[in-house]
Amino acid sequence: MKQDTAILIFSRTAKTERCLKKLHKNSVINNSLHTALFNKTVAVAKSSGLPFFIVDERLQNGVNFGEKFLNAIELIFSLGFKKAIAIGSDAALLNTGMLLSASEAMNAGKNVLGQDSHGGIYMLGIQKNAYDQSLSYKIQWQTNQVFGELLAYFDSTSNCTFILPQLEDLNTEHEISELLFTG
Repeated sequence: MKQDTAILIFSRTAKTERCLKKLHKNSVINNSLHTALFNKTVAVAKSSGLPFFIVDERLQNGVNFGEKFLNAIELIFSLGFKKAIAIGSDAALLNTGMLLSASEAMNAGKNVLGQDSHGGIYMLGIQKNAYDQSLSYKIQWQTNQVFGELLAYFDSTSNCTFILPQLEDLNTEHEISELLFTG
């Protein structure tokens, strides 16, 4: 039976990430952290058994984050998939079980949201029938409003939403320290 759910790893390459997000003041350690986060994300996606696709800045099309993100989701749908699970590479505690829970919820007709610690999302699982290109301007992408706005969007379209546990996303050296020493 053909799989109708695919994972989208929507991220920048570790090389680009290390220039934009300083996870450590030492450049070698910073590079190693970004490489490890990206490689872990790929390993988690691979271990789910679901098909996955990586769309980094070399393949992203659009003038802003929202357009680039939604165009990448459209790419998954254009490949024949009916459900897309989009993740980034900065949620260090994302695991295979979360991806499989998202897939199960989507098989039950639900959309999926995983909220990050800043009010954004680390995961968006969206059904093709719930997708709307106007989300590129309806959602204030890359703000602390994303989770709430997507939840409200799904509620307004009568689509049930499965909510995953909140996770820390890693954007700063302070967040890495918190994860290592309190997580």
